[in-house]
Amino acid sequence: MVDDKEFRKFVEMLNPGYQLPCRQTVSKNLIPRLYNCTLEQLKQQIQSSTAICLTTDGWTCINNRGYIAITAHYIEPNGTLSSICLSCEEFNERHTSTNLANYLKNITVEWDINYKIVAIVTDNAPNITAAVREMKYRHIGCFAHSINLLVQHSLEHISTPLKKVKCIVEFFKKSSSALAKLHSAQKNMGLPQLKLKQDVVTRWNSTYDMLKRIISIKDAVISTLAILQSSIQVLTPAEWEVVEKAVDVLQIFHEVTEEISSEKTVSISKVIVLVTSMFHTVETFVLDINIPYEVNLMANSLKAQLKKRFEEIEDNEIISQAAILDPRFKQFGFKNENKFNKALSILRTRISNIKLPSDSNPQKPLETVTSTPQPTSSLLWKVYENKVGKLKSIQNPTAAGLIELDKYMQEPLIDRHDDPLKWWIQILIIRNQDEVWKTITESYNQLQTSDFTSISAVKNHSYTPVSTDDPYIGIFDENSPLEFSYLVPYDTNSVTEAITSQPKPHTFYEVENDQQHTSYENITSEKQLIPKLIVTSMPQKKLPKPPPSPPPIIVNGINDFVRLRSELIKLIGSENFLFKSSTNNLKIITKNSDSYRSVVKFLNDQGAEYHTYQQRENKAFRIVIRNIHPSTPTNEVGIAIQEIGFTVKQVVNVRHKITKLALPIFFVDLEPAEINKDVFHVTHILHTKIKIEEPHKRRELVQCFNCQKYGHSKTYCSHPPRCVGCAANHPSSSCNKTKDQPPTCVLCCGNHPANYRGCTVHKDLQKLKNGLKTTIKYNKKEGKASADKIPSDPPSFNLNDDKMFPNLAQMHPQNLPKSSNPNPNWHTHNTPPENNLTSQLSSFITELKSVIIPLIQLLTTVINQLILKKDK
Repeated sequence: MVDDKEFRKFVEMLNPGYQLPCRQTVSKNLIPRLYNCTLEQLKQQIQSSTAICLTTDGWTCINNRGYIAITAHYIEPNGTLSSICLSCEEFNERHTSTNLANYLKNITVEWDINYKIVAIVTDNAPNITAAVREMKYRHIGCFAHSINLLVQHSLEHISTPLKKVKCIVEFFKKSSSALAKLHSAQKNMGLPQLKLKQDVVTRWNSTYDMLKRIISIKDAVISTLAILQSSIQVLTPAEWEVVEKAVDVLQIFHEVTEEISSEKTVSISKVIVLVTSMFHTVETFVLDINIPYEVNLMANSLKAQLKKRFEEIEDNEIISQAAILDPRFKQFGFKNENKFNKALSILRTRISNIKLPSDSNPQKPLETVTSTPQPTSSLLWKVYENKVGKLKSIQNPTAAGLIELDKYMQEPLIDRHDDPLKWWIQILIIRNQDEVWKTITESYNQLQTSDFTSISAVKNHSYTPVSTDDPYIGIFDENSPLEFSYLVPYDTNSVTEAITSQPKPHTFYEVENDQQHTSYENITSEKQLIPKLIVTSMPQKKLPKPPPSPPPIIVNGINDFVRLRSELIKLIGSENFLFKSSTNNLKIITKNSDSYRSVVKFLNDQGAEYHTYQQRENKAFRIVIRNIHPSTPTNEVGIAIQEIGFTVKQVVNVRHKITKLALPIFFVDLEPAEINKDVFHVTHILHTKIKIEEPHKRRELVQCFNCQKYGHSKTYCSHPPRCVGCAANHPSSSCNKTKDQPPTCVLCCGNHPANYRGCTVHKDLQKLKNGLKTTIKYNKKEGKASADKIPSDPPSFNLNDDKMFPNLAQMHPQNLPKSSNPNPNWHTHNTPPENNLTSQLSSFITELKSVIIPLIQLLTTVINQLILKKDK
């Protein structure tokens, strides 16, 4: 631009004496100088803060380039919440926890803030959470990200109308003529000329915006599609009603996301209030019997997801203490009074441990008018003055802090729209820099520094802030019995000393233990950062119920174990998985659900052959309801169950196997919840006496309809498809075999389909599963012998064991002809077995068994007759 002739003439006309710099001067001199000057100013500005919270996130641009951004949030001395983008640059390395941790460390060291960080807010991806753990900082999950996940999970219940809406929006986005006619219809109907909004999975609230927009111009959309006579499926009146009610349900989540995404106001102290509002709003829709059944299911799913993710939100010390120290909420932000008392007790304990400077005066006396001092007799007032003088010299910082906390709790609430940070600054000024109030104010600033969402990390691309923790800064260690490695009173000098001293690993020893208090002492630290920490009347924290273990992942065709192991270590860490090897496969046992999902995604990306099972936490709780009239609609049964407090996922009316007539039996799947077992106490619904019981356990073996093997299902199978009829490498649905052609079994290569219950592999597995022993008993009264099945302890068995099931063993890649071009990857694809000598031998054994079994039965009959004759 500066080299443009006309622009240079324009500048010269404005100021003939001004010499316009050239392009090289601007790009190589002026801009770098301005950048360096701004950078130094920001570094000086951020050094004035006492606590910093980081938010970070990564994304991929349209050109498939990966970027990562880091934003710092802090409170300025005047009480203003500020943020600085520390870094936003291309990140070409693999997104492993180690690489991410190194990148975060380099940025914090470059800005010289590594000793001021109190928390890091990210999404719930396992790699970034592991990176924060490696850095030994406190991790806070993004609140808005969790809300988006639960909403996306619940939208499955309205998938049919949602797909139609997406198709309509896409149609108008692609056709300019259709869009012009839509605008014309809006103008004729007196509606505002609005464009339809497209749903984007990664953009929060985009589904709500799309549905709300199409509802606002519903009549114009319907008339335009009718005029165009398009093949696009139009929503039925019932589906329009579903969309309208769904918008009403999703409105609260849209408002919460907007409220939590503010950059200039604190957010963590509002979390409990927002969660309570979401629970209350969703509950009204759950109890509303006038809304469509699909929307009711969505509301129940939202309620279950809210309960799963935020039911124990008031037990979180960071969030609960932030709510107490927010003058807008205090105890009124809590739903449970007991949890408020628990949080207040912990806060009182922490304030009682604050050590004030020795020259501070916690409680300044009121100014009083004094008379002129009169000379007194030394003998008359000596005893009294000595006693009072000692009392005046005694200071009780612990009592001072607790007294001021009680005074704060008695203060009236400020307006919801007021800034709590400004309120604390004003209180500090009014109290004339009182040390007690200064410490409490710093505690609140630390709590409100943390950003409870990761939106601000990439504000220009997708994401915003929250709050952190107590009047102490600690470098946290999950294995420490007190949940921190070392702890110091919060001030910059102490923190700097604590970080630079690098104390030895701490061990806390119990030195006193009685009913009143427990004392711990750190005896391994050289600088004695905590000579003694007294925890007075600390409430016992209820240990949460451990989550169920994820199912194993069985991988076939591993030819490079070392490489697979190193890949998983980079992906989820060395402590989150375990291997168990067998002849044909490798079993991967993960530690938690996040690691399980990461490994499954990794195997899918690599195209590996594996199978797994449904996670126990996602498995529906199935019940059987008997004695309900078969003409009752399934949605009525679902609503009746929901009205008594259970979340229904699916209702199915059982039909007769032969006649296909509806039976008075209903299968009901409930969302996983701790109260589900209480449903067995229900005896009446829909004015009908019913019986609720558990479904019978399945006696047949589970067979996969994809690879035709036993022991897993098609939903969780990633093996190559095998045809049930011809054993070829294609899905059974695309088989071209005619009825005249004989079938071929994938498992035993016999002349029958793979799902034939008479298959030798199926019989062997069924016998091994039942674990039955057969003995011959003679009944003297009836005069005949009988075979009784005596149950034995079921043995543990592997469905892919070569020794037990040789027919399955031949399917292993090692037993197949080797390819001339071996696959260099750590996994390989199996090839179908050939009809060679092995298959012919297996067919011969099958035919031989069909001849021998009748002979054995005949021999058994002869033996029974001989036993009878001998007894006579």
